[in-house]
Amino acid sequence: MMTMAKPGYSGPMVDGRTIFGASIDAIAAGLYAKVPVMVGANSADGFPMVTDKEKIFEAYGDKAPQARKLYDPAGTETGLIVGTMTSADKMFIEPARAVARALTERGQPAYLFRFGYAHPDFQKAMGGAPHASELPYVFDTVAERGQVKMVAPEAAVAKRTHDLWVAFARSGKPDVNWPAATATDTKVMLIDEKGAVHIEDPYRARLDFVETLAAGN
Repeated sequence: MMTMAKPGYSGPMVDGRTIFGASIDAIAAGLYAKVPVMVGANSADGFPMVTDKEKIFEAYGDKAPQARKLYDPAGTETGLIVGTMTSADKMFIEPARAVARALTERGQPAYLFRFGYAHPDFQKAMGGAPHASELPYVFDTVAERGQVKMVAPEAAVAKRTHDLWVAFARSGKPDVNWPAATATDTKVMLIDEKGAVHIEDPYRARLDFVETLAAGN
């Protein structure tokens, strides 16, 4: 909020309302709008506080061997990528799945997505699409991005992504080939350079692991 005076600000606004607690708890308490929801995250949507792989895995305690198997089975990933994957799953990707499941369990349509396209520069450094990198594609403004040079697949990814968001804004349903989530859903709409496809979640094992940790198991 300290940057509110700057052009293009899109952060929190003072509106006299304060939300306490986690989204999943609010849903459980029935404190949510009875409208369709699109919820998801990017494929590398993390903020690693630590990039030393050994320290990252040590934090899992007796679950460290399982974490290594899921996030660095060959032992070749960089600390930045491991830190990004682990933090992304905990902070955004698994919580998005949990929200979609919780809403649909209560009869609300929820559409779960994963934005997986990353500019080659981001892909190399982060191993996927970093936080908020989907926005130029959602608004179809990649050509005006300025951060990195536009490459061939991006125009098509932007049009496809923009069309899905606009369709959802108009009708509450993003695409005829995108079914609403279920309470035990293991599928996700993956949006990348290959298209937008509803598939078995390639991160499922990782997310199931995070879910068990969150439950204290």
